[in-house]
Amino acid sequence: MYWYITTVDGFKDYSEVDVTIKPSILHAISPNPASNNITITYKLNEVGSGYIMILGSYGTTNASNNYVLDLNTTETTIDISSYPNGFYTVALICNGTIIDAKTLVKQ
Repeated sequence: MYWYITTVDGFKDYSEVDVTIKPSILHAISPNPASNNITITYKLNEVGSGYIMILGSYGTTNASNNYVLDLNTTETTIDISSYPNGFYTVALICNGTIIDAKTLVKQ
């Protein structure tokens, strides 16, 4: 908690600031754009389960694909060679909640 004395009226004013830090994060997708394999780096903190969801390219009806993560590692490699070209959303799901997401371009 912070306080300061105003110069206008001489009273003490108080301010509170809440800082929320993402305990888990999707760091990077490389290469991006990609045509065969991608490496996804991530950080997981205090989660019971985690997986990567790759949502179908925009404008198509492709279903999503899920890839379960090893909670003790910080990266995974996924073969996307069979995916049609387009834009995809790669989402990090922890304990059933979307924590972070990035866009992937498949060439």
